[in-house]
Amino acid sequence: MTKITFLLILCIGISLNAQVGINNADPKTELDVEGAISLREGNVLTLSNGNTNNNINLGATPYSFYRITGPTASFTISSIAPAIATADGQIVTFENTTDQPMVIRHNGGGTTENRILCPGAQNYTLYGQYATITFQYNNTQNRWVIVNRVDARYGDNIRSVIGTSNIGINTNTFTDMTNMSITFTPKHSTVYLNFSAAGHSDIGSGIQQYVDFRLVNVTAGNAVLAGTSSLCTDFDFDDILGSISITSWNAHFTMFPVSVTPGVSTTLKIQWSRDGNFPASVYNWVTALPDSAHRSLTILD
Repeated sequence: MTKITFLLILCIGISLNAQVGINNADPKTELDVEGAISLREGNVLTLSNGNTNNNINLGATPYSFYRITGPTASFTISSIAPAIATADGQIVTFENTTDQPMVIRHNGGGTTENRILCPGAQNYTLYGQYATITFQYNNTQNRWVIVNRVDARYGDNIRSVIGTSNIGINTNTFTDMTNMSITFTPKHSTVYLNFSAAGHSDIGSGIQQYVDFRLVNVTAGNAVLAGTSSLCTDFDFDDILGSISITSWNAHFTMFPVSVTPGVSTTLKIQWSRDGNFPASVYNWVTALPDSAHRSLTILD
């Protein structure tokens, strides 16, 4: 072996084990880039509704970013190809350009080594148009894993109203409760409704009285979704104290799930009425009696 050959082999060995700098003469890590990094976009992925998206083909030359089009309803991503030994550490991001929920299926569907491991070992759902999810292939587990997600999380679209006027009713016909209506455009297929109110009633003929409430989906043809009732006048007689009347009431819907259509304007409202034997007027005097009355409606989306 000549000296020149030996020096060439030595230089190659040093080069293969050295830190690499791009626009950087003094790299501090295995790859140290001075400047921006561009991750190119691959072909658009046209997917289908439902659970048919298995072994999604990233193309002959895999890229780092892919836009999803096609679905007109909720769709599931089960597996991504190619997922081979040489892809260990590969990172890819999907962007959902539709307004349909995108479900990432946990460890099921398609070729085994192309499947995806989801946090909590459960299917993972992303909501909202332009939601993104990033996967990285792990050769030890022979699966893709989720390393990041950005979507319309619950709590990003909260709507709330508070009653600010004194109101009352004296009818057993359900009537819209003033201010207790919200029109919004949901981002999820299920939203959660919270309603709370308190007030008092007149003392009627000494007979029990109730105040009833119901939740109505105006957009779904005024469909009644749920109801609740509160005792508001209870008359009792005590041998020592004599007659006793209780005239306060309170009512709640707590985290009540409501099915809606994402992207479609929806109106939900609360109605109320009074009922019972010889009932009298019921009131929600939030201004006159703020220490004992309130009403509010909140939707968590």
